[in-house]
Amino acid sequence: MRNTFAGQISKFKNWITTRIAWLDANMPGNLTNCSLAVNDDNFYDNIGLSPNPAHDELVFSNKSLINTVNIEVFDITGKSVLKRQSLIDGSRLDVSAFANGIYMCKVSDGNSILKIVKVAVVH
Repeated sequence: MRNTFAGQISKFKNWITTRIAWLDANMPGNLTNCSLAVNDDNFYDNIGLSPNPAHDELVFSNKSLINTVNIEVFDITGKSVLKRQSLIDGSRLDVSAFANGIYMCKVSDGNSILKIVKVAVVH
């Protein structure tokens, strides 16, 4: 039966089950208080920039528990074109001098990146 497709699948499923059991038994440590997943509860989905596409300005919205954040805007080549610190909910960013195109906005709290937002500017 191992020469058939179904036999090969059965053999592979058995190998995976055996391998996972071996890893569980032989790998040290556990995942107690492991916080590798940053966006478990969609916490950072409450941070944004609008409108998108933007014409003359972007409005920063922050409905999270983080009081102030920093934003750095990069053009398509990776060059930093705007940096603002200590933004609060409702802060406005002037993009009227930006060329039409796609920009990446890095939102951070000073210690870590909270979110990266892609924004289009069209005049």
